[in-house]
Amino acid sequence: GTLLNNAGFIHLVRHPAMVAKSEWLREKLIRKLHLPFVDYISDSGERVFRWALTGKEKIFQHYAGYTLSRFQFYLLQWIIQHLPDTSKKMLNNEAYTKCSDWEAFRQNF
Repeated sequence: GTLLNNAGFIHLVRHPAMVAKSEWLREKLIRKLHLPFVDYISDSGERVFRWALTGKEKIFQHYAGYTLSRFQFYLLQWIIQHLPDTSKKMLNNEAYTKCSDWEAFRQNF
């Protein structure tokens, strides 16, 4: 009850696949409409989509031998951008800290 009334908590539990799909569809639409200024030139001279990570981040190095779809790329981007922040918010949320099992989990985490 208390957590669901907190709009910030609802933001925390967004479904990563839905967010990744939304980002992917947004990029497809932008490319289809041929909107100007959607790419920028990185320091290495590569064209990079303005509203996404570059793909050079550390997590992407684990997938160097694979070809990621744009959906997979955006799913990893969501993980990079939201998981650390979400973890901090959830660990610091008073409703979670009242639970003795959660406290035991935090001590072993």
